Amino acid sequence: LVLSANGTTFWNGAAIDEASLTKELLAAGAAKDDLEFQTEAYARYERFDQLIALVKKSGVKQIGFVGNDGFAKFDK
Repeated sequence: LVLSANGTTFWNGAAIDEASLTKELLAAGAAKDDLEFQTEAYARYERFDQLIALVKKSGVKQIGFVGNDGFAKFDK
């Protein structure tokens, strides 16, 4: 799952609408699949929060956040 800076959501590399994403997440939750979530740096937090809520409702139990390692250290 990828959230772009302009708010577009991608599933396995393809843009996806909310209804289709909900179906995919429910299937992933039922299959007990893990989910990787990547958010571009300038994506709006509000949209990120909406997607996290969808993930929680879907039953997905394991989620990994991809790309956060770049924020592990902060330069002065």
